[in-house]
Amino acid sequence: MVGVFQTQANKMIKKAAVLFFLLSSTAFAQSINSPGNLSALVYSTSAAELFWTPADDTRTEIIRNNESLGITDARSLFQSGLSQNQDYQYTLRAVSSNGVKSAPISITLTTANFQPPIKRVQSDPTIISAATDVAPAPPPTQTPTPTPTQTVTVPTVQADATPAPNASNSNNCVASNVSSLLSCVRNANAYEQIDFQNSIQCTNNCCPSGGALLKLHGVHNLQIVGHGHRLMRSSNQRQCSLLDIENASNIQIASLTLDDDQSVAGCQVNDRCPRMLHIKRSSNIAFNDTHIKHGKGYTVYVQEVNGFKFEHSSLENSGVLGMYIGHTGNASRNIQIQHSLFADNQTNGLALLGVTGSWVGENRVENNVFIRNHRRGQWSVAPQYGSGFTGGGQLYVAQANNVTVNNNTLLDGYCDNCYVQRTFRSGVTGIELGIPNKATVSNVEISNNRVINHDAKGISVNNNSAVNASVRIANNTILNNTKGLSVQNAAVSGNTVASTRSFYSFESGSAVESNVSCSSGGSVARQCGIESRFGNCALQLKLSAANCSGPNAEFNSAQTAVSQGQHVVATGWVNGSAGQWCLIFKDGSANQIGSHCKSIVDSQQSNIQNFVGLPMLEATSPTGTRFVHMRVQLFSPNTQIRVDDLKLSVR
Repeated sequence: MVGVFQTQANKMIKKAAVLFFLLSSTAFAQSINSPGNLSALVYSTSAAELFWTPADDTRTEIIRNNESLGITDARSLFQSGLSQNQDYQYTLRAVSSNGVKSAPISITLTTANFQPPIKRVQSDPTIISAATDVAPAPPPTQTPTPTPTQTVTVPTVQADATPAPNASNSNNCVASNVSSLLSCVRNANAYEQIDFQNSIQCTNNCCPSGGALLKLHGVHNLQIVGHGHRLMRSSNQRQCSLLDIENASNIQIASLTLDDDQSVAGCQVNDRCPRMLHIKRSSNIAFNDTHIKHGKGYTVYVQEVNGFKFEHSSLENSGVLGMYIGHTGNASRNIQIQHSLFADNQTNGLALLGVTGSWVGENRVENNVFIRNHRRGQWSVAPQYGSGFTGGGQLYVAQANNVTVNNNTLLDGYCDNCYVQRTFRSGVTGIELGIPNKATVSNVEISNNRVINHDAKGISVNNNSAVNASVRIANNTILNNTKGLSVQNAAVSGNTVASTRSFYSFESGSAVESNVSCSSGGSVARQCGIESRFGNCALQLKLSAANCSGPNAEFNSAQTAVSQGQHVVATGWVNGSAGQWCLIFKDGSANQIGSHCKSIVDSQQSNIQNFVGLPMLEATSPTGTRFVHMRVQLFSPNTQIRVDDLKLSVR
């Protein structure tokens, strides 16, 4: 009888547990925050883009007119092929890791009333004139929204594939080859728009009359629309600019790729190669959905410009420097760099060396991704320090006032030919401030940025570059940099900082903890020489043919002490796209009690560099944790990878 009662009691306990789970799940569902800041931009009669802020620790489900578009880690969604005859309702929900969804938020948009953003008539009072230097009033102050740090998403940018007109008319000039493009440009003031009918390649005389391929001098009120096409130069990249804009106003370039051919090597600074895009003494120049690749010298050079926009665009693989905005004597103002990608540029992705304004939000660098910039130095270090080139910042705010740097992601900084310092290695920083030994930065706000995996500092002020409390550094997340912050005398508040605690560069000859099974030709070993990108050596994991089921090549780092509830972050570099890497949590008896893993296939990709950043691991150590270590594994036969500069921090 006791056994019967015990059985009934167990059943009641199980039912109560199930009921508690259901009730708690319902309560949890009600407590999940929805995505925030939902907005949209209409780019054309057939293209628009949504923007939102994901809720913490969630992904986002998107439904358009009751049709699911899937679940994403992104913060925006580009939509092409839309119809003017239809309204589009987008509904977004946050989705937790166990599938619970938040309350929905919605927005409705139409492309039917789209108007080009630049008009031929100049009476629009919202257009800023270069002569007046009058800026719009600042927006109302808003409380920053916390940014999740677990997932890093590099923005993908897509060109609008709207077809161009078939023939020129009184307002539009259609370009189908180099000759017709040059004709459109020579007569640019006669048109409102130049349309690319197809991709165009310049193969021989790409410097007509010894000047820029495309020269827009004294041109006003013009759009150049690529319709998703490419303009490529395969010769003369070192002799002249691709695009030269001077004494011009209200020029917009959209939906176009400008390519100076990856097969031609970049310049050295002493080569004095021309700027690929040179924009000077002009006003209201805008690039939207424009993708600039493989410039040989300074790729985009902006000087004495009032009103410059670079939005939803990308700048990759510049030879000397990515985008330079100045100039010191005649500064530029009203600068908007937003929702864009700066990747694999040889030195700074973006350098502000002469930017001014009337209020702190007049110039804005926001919602961009900077990744693997300053990969090769160009300026030699002072002789007393030895040989090699200087490091620097992916983003360099050198000489500027009234600038906001907000909600950017800066990832994976290392220079492969820079002077290697004992403490900070090659000296690549996320955000670099000030000219050494000068007071050149004031009224600058750096907030809500994510700065991750730099071999020097996350955010730093250069030596003796006097800053004061008008430089505000607040609410940034700064993880796995050799040192997080070095910003003497700035106003600092609310930052989350975790500097590297454990570091593995594999340059010494000490043994590593490794294991190989079911693959007689497999190995885990240091590889030194030309294939080892960083320092002198990297660690290679290799599997040959499988001899049995379950082949495995594995590396385990040494254990690092950690307490339960602490946040652990791991970053590193990899050459190859196989296997996985993990954080392994152990108790005081070295028993594994938890793990957090990501596939190496999810690493960011590059067509320029062999080594790229591993996907960041971030986890909270479970109850009972006393130690944590990193593990890298290969499982597939006939694969190999190299890893280097693995970092781990605890906060």
